[in-house]
Amino acid sequence: MSKMKNLSTVEKLMDGFNPYRQRQEETRGLVKKWEPTGLLEGINEEQRVHGMAVLLENQARQLIDELVLQVHQLILKNGLVLLYHW
Repeated sequence: MSKMKNLSTVEKLMDGFNPYRQRQEETRGLVKKWEPTGLLEGINEEQRVHGMAVLLENQARQLIDELVLQVHQLILKNGLVLLYHW
């Protein structure tokens, strides 16, 4: 099978899916999320703004993960039971 035919087959399987475009859309969403905080002010290049938005999101997720881990450790250490009322 020729390289061109393989490429055509892959393009058909992907059905227009472009991971680069999808990542750009996700990053734009993060910029919109973080802009109101003022943490992106003063960054003039779009690429740097997007990079900082991704960095902020990663840091926020890491902090939440660490907090959840600490709470779980506290619960196990002290035998606490948390009841959720829905």
